[in-house]
Order: sequence, then C-alpha cells, then structure tokens
Amino acid sequence: NDSRPPIAQVGFQDQTAKKITAERSVKKATLAESKLLPAERNRIERMILAAFPKTHEEVLQRFEVSIPTKNAGIDALKGLMAVRSLRLSEAPKTGRIELWVGGETELHQVEATVEIELVELPVVIFTTTALSRGDILSARDLIAKPIALSQFDSRFVTDIEELVNKEVVRPL
Repeated sequence: NDSRPPIAQVGFQDQTAKKITAERSVKKATLAESKLLPAERNRIERMILAAFPKTHEEVLQRFEVSIPTKNAGIDALKGLMAVRSLRLSEAPKTGRIELWVGGETELHQVEATVEIELVELPVVIFTTTALSRGDILSARDLIAKPIALSQFDSRFVTDIEELVNKEVVRPL
C-alpha cells in the first residue's frame, strides 16, 4: 500500500499540469493546518460570546469582550452545537486571559481553553432624574455608568466631582 501523494505516482505531462497539481496540494495543506473554515470559526465565536452574559454578566458590565483572531483553542470546538459552561482562568482585568469553554457537538462533549481579550469600559456620568435650568447638581442627582467603547466620546464627563455644585444651564 503506497502512501505517497498522487503527484509522485503520476508525474507531470507539462508545466500547466505541474502548476495545477501544486495548487491542489497547497489548498489541501492549508485546510489541514486550519481545522476550521472562517464561517465555522465565526459561528463558534458568536456562540461563546452569546453564552457569556449567562455566566459572567458582571464582567460584561465592566469590560468589552472579544476573541482574538489567532486562537488555537477554537479549533478544538469544531462542530460545537451548544456552549454549556464558561470559566475564566483568573479575575477579569484589561488584557488577554484564558477562558475554559465546555460544550457539546452532535456526537460528544468538547472542551477547550480559548484566549479572550478584555478591555475595561469607560465610565461616564449620567443624571438620575430630569433636571431643569437653574438646578444645582448634587451627588445624588448623578450616577457613574460604563458605556460601550464605540459610544464613548472624550468630551463626556467621567468624574462626578466635576459636576457637583454646578448650575444646570439647559434641561437635562
């Protein structure tokens, strides 16, 4: 039983055949190295991120969570149909940390460690009630809340003390 690739057994007719055979070999090697097609990888990443609020709501209140593109752990989750559990390897902090993912495929249970990226959400100041022109702001009129990075503007106030004892010039 000969296990050599067909290219060695058949040989080449001309340069065109040589090029086509070489291209096929490269495509097969690329698919073998990357166990998942991009669509499958994206589907698994979406499943993990969708499961995150069920197990780590407190993390989502303080951090934006993403999964870096180069992430070998995702490959071990090929065929994932359901995420059953997620566990952080350490306390949440800005940067990359490991996330243990447990789930199921059609045939068996799977688990893998996936690297995730956490970015602390900016905290901005909101009013707790409607305020009229001429009102003087107090600490009880204000609350600090995190917002998505995509909504943050550097002009937003981030410190309650900047607003305490200030007069409202437009209704808020």
